Amino acid sequence: MIFELPGIVVVVVAGAIAVAVTVLRAAWNSEHSRHARLQSWARRRGWSHTDRDDTFFEGFAGDPFGTGKARKATDVMIGTVGDRRAVVFGYQYTEATPDGSSTRFFRVIALSMPCAVGHLAVLPQGLFAKLGTKPGYADVQLANDAFNSAFRVNASSQKLADDLLPPRNIDMLLDLPDTDLRTEHDLLVAIASGPLTVRHIESTLALLATFLDNVPSAVWDDHDLDNPLLGPPAPAPSSSVRRPSASGWLFDIADRRPTPNP
Repeated sequence: MIFELPGIVVVVVAGAIAVAVTVLRAAWNSEHSRHARLQSWARRRGWSHTDRDDTFFEGFAGDPFGTGKARKATDVMIGTVGDRRAVVFGYQYTEATPDGSSTRFFRVIALSMPCAVGHLAVLPQGLFAKLGTKPGYADVQLANDAFNSAFRVNASSQKLADDLLPPRNIDMLLDLPDTDLRTEHDLLVAIASGPLTVRHIESTLALLATFLDNVPSAVWDDHDLDNPLLGPPAPAPSSSVRRPSASGWLFDIADRRPTPNP
């Protein structure tokens, strides 16, 4: 038996399909354009750009790293900002949801510090304030009630938090209440939700540079690789992943010839 659908139903179904195709095409074009702009931005500045290299997030600890499945580091860029090395990449992973699964996207932007220091995480207060904290380290309070209300500070010592958060940095971060800053080895890292864009790269690199410029130079003399403030030793590296040393660790990876990922 053959059923004939009313003409209006056929028109509605065909229209819905056409709209879905148009939306998907627009999303693909937008994503393609975003990648092209990032490549162009890196090329103009003499930075390297790799479409994907998942080794770049292996050295990071804490959420969002190590969470979910199908983890990727995309649009990996290495360059310099003044006399500092910089690394930028998009990070994503897939997580299970009641409706199936969804993919979360993050921007990871970092500048090198003069030396490796202990653990510091400055995180907006709220539901996700645990992100970036590490086991074995304590929350600390600073001499600014407004800052303590706006941010959670997790650090390997009170001294390290006071050293890296002088009044100028506190005032700057109070004007940017969504900022998520962490130290990782010898990098100062900013992490934010959302896809990587040129606008976010430029504004975040400027923030990181100003943050480091505001730290008195004498502070770095107190924090070298043998400083006890470095806290518990890092986990032993996996035999399948070449984890770099504490100083310049991520840039050692960048000097390798990129290996395409499937």
